[in-house]
Amino acid sequence: MKNNQTKQNAIDIIETLKEKKQSITFAESCTGGRIASAFTAISGASSVLNGSAVTYSNKIKSQWLGVREETLINYGAVSSQCVSEMLEG
Repeated sequence: MKNNQTKQNAIDIIETLKEKKQSITFAESCTGGRIASAFTAISGASSVLNGSAVTYSNKIKSQWLGVREETLINYGAVSSQCVSEMLEG
């Protein structure tokens, strides 16, 4: 059930993005690329999916996405503060 729901969610998002002529890019961490994997399993996803960066380590979060070391030390890698900085990166 969970996998079917994930697949359907990806299909729905892809269709919405196509209708709105928009695209999406992911910066993943603890999901380990599973979000991008769900999207790439759907035919036609390449028309809306730009790519995904799996930034599992703190070092890569900082280097690739510009997450500040202070944020990681003070709040942790799974904090809302870290996520906000990942979104900006």
